[in-house]
Amino acid sequence: MYPLEIHNRGVRLFKHQTEGPFEALRSVSSGLETALFLVGRDGIVLFANETAKTLFGFQEMEDRTILAVTLSHHLEQLIKQAAQDASPRSEELSLRTTQDLAVIARAWPNPSSPKQVFLSIRDVTEVRRLERVRQDFVANVSHEIKTPLTLIRAMAEVLADVEQDDRFLREKYLHQIIGEVDRLSALVDDLLILSCAEGESIERRSCDLAAIVNDVVLQMRPKAIARGLVLEWTQLNPAMILANPDQIRQVALNLIDNAINYTSSGKVSVEVASAEARAILRICDTGIGIPSEDLPRIFERFYRVDKSRSRSSGGTGLGLSIAKHIVEAHGGVLSVTSALHQGSEFVVSLEEQES
Repeated sequence: MYPLEIHNRGVRLFKHQTEGPFEALRSVSSGLETALFLVGRDGIVLFANETAKTLFGFQEMEDRTILAVTLSHHLEQLIKQAAQDASPRSEELSLRTTQDLAVIARAWPNPSSPKQVFLSIRDVTEVRRLERVRQDFVANVSHEIKTPLTLIRAMAEVLADVEQDDRFLREKYLHQIIGEVDRLSALVDDLLILSCAEGESIERRSCDLAAIVNDVVLQMRPKAIARGLVLEWTQLNPAMILANPDQIRQVALNLIDNAINYTSSGKVSVEVASAEARAILRICDTGIGIPSEDLPRIFERFYRVDKSRSRSSGGTGLGLSIAKHIVEAHGGVLSVTSALHQGSEFVVSLEEQES
């Protein structure tokens, strides 16, 4: 056997011995949603799976330091501590990659080589976001319920102390108690609607968006007239959609009711049309409008631009959130344009049913 052949075989054998374990690791970790590193002495990356490369935006991570790849001194220290203590270490921390991430990082020595350390990074950003949403939701619901309950208790205590023949006070406070109970009932109803919209699969059937909206307009017209408003209704052409008619009716009801509540004078215009295979519901008003700084938040649960006006009109702060959730669950888009003291326009766009 010639020396060159011996050398080539030695190179192939060396590659097999060094790449073999990494190939096995690559195969095992390729389907993981968790980023996985194998780090050697001095913090040099020996191996990184595809999730790690995607997370940090590096395709060639090997032979770089973990600090150069992740730009995180916390991760570097975590690896060093795991190596020094010869025991696993974990920590939840924030990382700055293409965005701000909340991650749980865990480092542990490689049982086959104590000088090497495995590092896993699990993205928990969405989990933490949902936890904050849940906490905020519980806090908001508690606040919304506590306010009317406090008022009901206070008025009930007053009624308990008034004279039996004081009819004026009894009627006054009984009327207010009924109003607060109605507010609580409306809040419970909206919470149930929101829960159903979020938790159940949509049962769809062919329905006419214009017919649904027309029924809502007829229902809301007396309220508009009572407020001295004109409620205009225009159907430009048929707009058939595949949807849950009850949920779409709820969307139209919430948006039209909202427009009436926030319009002191003038009119509310409702229009259904069809354009480019989309069914369009457009609701315009001449109301108080929405400040530009509030526009990004109006679809948040319990967010109110004008808290006093919303509560006095019986609003729960959930109407727009419910509408947006239902529309998006149907694959549609709900958008708004508005300016302070210049009115608002809400537009619902849904995919039209193929004929």
